[in-house]
Amino acid sequence: MRIWLPPHPPLSPFQGERIKERGSFRAAGLAVWLVLGVGGTGWCAFEPAVVGARAAGVSEAVVAVADDATAGYYNPAGLLKVPQPELMASYSRLFLGLDDGSQLGRSVVMYGQQLKGLRGRKGAVGLQYLLFQLPSLYKEETVGVSYAQGWDDRLNLGVTGKVLRVSLGGDEFTGNAINPLTGATRGGADPVIADASRRTRLAADVGAQWRITSAYTVGVSVANLNQPNIALSSSDVDRVSRVYRFGVARRTRNLTIALDGLERKFTREDFRGSLGIEKWWGHGLAVRGGFGAGSRDFRAITVGAAYQYRAFQVDYGFSYPITGITGTAGTHVFGFTVRFGTPPLDEATLEARLETEVAARQRLEAELQEALAAVEQTTKAAAQAQTEVETLRKQGEEPALSTAERLAQVRARQAGEAKQMQRVLEEDLARWQNRKGTLPERLALVQRMIQKYQRWGLDPARLEGEREELQAQLVRIQEEYQLAWRYYQKLVQGGATVPERRELLERTLKRYQAMGVEVTEVQQELTRLQGGQP
Repeated sequence: MRIWLPPHPPLSPFQGERIKERGSFRAAGLAVWLVLGVGGTGWCAFEPAVVGARAAGVSEAVVAVADDATAGYYNPAGLLKVPQPELMASYSRLFLGLDDGSQLGRSVVMYGQQLKGLRGRKGAVGLQYLLFQLPSLYKEETVGVSYAQGWDDRLNLGVTGKVLRVSLGGDEFTGNAINPLTGATRGGADPVIADASRRTRLAADVGAQWRITSAYTVGVSVANLNQPNIALSSSDVDRVSRVYRFGVARRTRNLTIALDGLERKFTREDFRGSLGIEKWWGHGLAVRGGFGAGSRDFRAITVGAAYQYRAFQVDYGFSYPITGITGTAGTHVFGFTVRFGTPPLDEATLEARLETEVAARQRLEAELQEALAAVEQTTKAAAQAQTEVETLRKQGEEPALSTAERLAQVRARQAGEAKQMQRVLEEDLARWQNRKGTLPERLALVQRMIQKYQRWGLDPARLEGEREELQAQLVRIQEEYQLAWRYYQKLVQGGATVPERRELLERTLKRYQAMGVEVTEVQQELTRLQGGQP
């Protein structure tokens, strides 16, 4: 769409000349210039735009990272990494503080979820609605549907089909255009918009993500592949520019660092590079930062933050232009995300739980070792006392002491030994350390200890408490094993490589088999992978 306006320094983020005469033109002209980047002949509509507060906070370095609902815009292949169905909405105030009072805003609603793909492979779908507008004067709308398909364990591909619509409103000025050469009013609408004030076209995006290793991912995407003609005049040609994005990201448990590039061509080549960093903490808080630079003296810094509580997440992103448009309070983006269904067990949580269980297992093993020593001592003492009693009974009464007196002495000695055994048991239970054996084995031993102490007339209350604790511990460990197995299945659905799957299976087998948990599923799966089956 070409709109003829008096010459003025362009306002596109890709154009770095400073504006020194803000407010010298109507809000309608400002909106068109901001969106189309015109200076003389206008830039096309549907410029590359920030979508979502997360992208705003990391300077849009997301093409390789994309793993939420906004992937439908930046890289549809990333929809395969959306862990659970999610709905995201955001609102952006662009260039807040322009002195002509313009209220430029962008609203976004996006949805994404995984599903069973073609030929049994993993698939995902996404929906998007984007609205950019200067109320009553200018509007751009995008409605899109995305689909992503896993090609193999490492490569994901995606495509987005979308409807683009641009609309111009009207006021007393748009109905009475000004001739840019003479300054005189025409007495009617500008010839450019005389045919229509609205135009609708179809466009397509494609994207891919390739996981090089468990930590490194590369991504590429091409937006507006078919470059639709969005000109309002039937005699004009004004194509939406094709936008190429490419990037690489390194992701660890809580830290992501991404480097992206963006290239597009209209009247000449434009390029922008961006660096983004995102850091998460275990209590659901994240901070983000980024820097972008490119052709036409473009420079901008970004910051952002997020907080996640259960299924809900709020995000904020801020972008401030270092060069180009001046005198504004920057662009502010607010986002809200809600997720549906049961969240997958992330590896960080699983590792923490496993470490807790390992520590508990070591403590219980140590306690059982000491208990076995206590059982051995008390067994020997009881056997010795019983032998003495039987010997006295066989000998009968002796001159010095009657049998009754000797039995009384034995019983007194037995009572003293019983008290000593009880004291030893209390001490041993308090300092059990360095025990070995699986939980089922320890549980069986404690059960035998209880039976023996009941026969000796000792109080088995502490041992019964230990038995209950061991039983509860065994139940918890079995539940943790099931969580680990479900986490593995999620990784398989997420496209984990065979080496990654084998590593997790071997680690799970080593930890839980030593605890006595039934690990047949893991053993069978590991045997299958070792045999070369996918």
